[in-house]
Amino acid sequence: MTFMSSRFCTCQVTVTCIKNTHQLLKPQTSIHLSGDTYNVTRSVLISLQADNVYSLVLCQVKHRSTLVSQKTIQLDQYLHDKDILFVQTG
Repeated sequence: MTFMSSRFCTCQVTVTCIKNTHQLLKPQTSIHLSGDTYNVTRSVLISLQADNVYSLVLCQVKHRSTLVSQKTIQLDQYLHDKDILFVQTG
């Protein structure tokens, strides 16, 4: 799963992804300067197992410790026909 958020004025951005109340481990996060703003991308592997089909993933974006965005993703919407989940905010 890849989650992207953009247009932050500083690079002090964190993205947390939680699946069924457990934080997803081993994420890869990158922050890129684009003009005068920053974009953050976080990727994490979610295995295609039967128990993941009806899971919920909550992604939260914080800028300077303030929650600026969050999105809940129902994995069953994405795991039927696709291998990759890409979510974008902002």
